[in-house]
Amino acid sequence: PSVVIEAMMSGVPVIATDTGGTSEAVKDGISGLLIAPGDHLALAGAIERIANDKALREKLAKTAHDEAVVNNDVAVVTARLEKRYRDG
Repeated sequence: PSVVIEAMMSGVPVIATDTGGTSEAVKDGISGLLIAPGDHLALAGAIERIANDKALREKLAKTAHDEAVVNNDVAVVTARLEKRYRDG
């Protein structure tokens, strides 16, 4: 979910579908909002929540940024890959 992680690193509150790697990157209600794929009513509701709740918007954006930076730092990712190769 490169675009999602880039948005998080940019401090943008994220609304994403609860699938695949996106579900691993975004913690619902903590670093973004997750919705079921194809659920247009949930998408509309999530957009409305973020648009109307400044405190939520700011909390999601800050937490998303902090988690994305920590979890996707080049040194952190490199160490994870090296460990995976060593451990087989």
